[in-house]
Amino acid sequence: MNEILPRLYVGGATDAQLVDGVYSLLNVMWDGEEFCFPKYATHMKTLGFNRKTEITETDIPVMEAAADWIHERVSSGQHVLVHCAFGMERSPLTVLWYLMRYHKMSLDEAYSLLKKKREEVLDRREWLPEFVQRTGKLPARVPSVQGVTGTIIVPSTY
Repeated sequence: MNEILPRLYVGGATDAQLVDGVYSLLNVMWDGEEFCFPKYATHMKTLGFNRKTEITETDIPVMEAAADWIHERVSSGQHVLVHCAFGMERSPLTVLWYLMRYHKMSLDEAYSLLKKKREEVLDRREWLPEFVQRTGKLPARVPSVQGVTGTIIVPSTY
């Protein structure tokens, strides 16, 4: 588990098992992927990734909802761990969206920060919408989807 910004961490499922009650967790593992929910998480939001090749237009509200969820908690002083199975692809990509939306980072700046703070991060910009790949910026804000629980991201290379 690595701290990306104050109170914001990226990690894997093992890290999620080890956290105590001061952490809010955002789980972005595959739908149906084995995971035992931690005993001590104060909040647990699950956004199950579907096994597909890219974030599409219809997935953007889900990414916005994840960024909003992270922002609400970090802004209120909570510690947030965003995790997938290994903390290399899906969770960094989710945090990347948050960094671009709320910290106004470019795609390159966000990936640079993530890789600096967590060496295991793999660059999966090809999973982002074509507009983001081409411009290095997120599309104009779309309304968040309350209670979103599925369809966010991409295939793993494992």
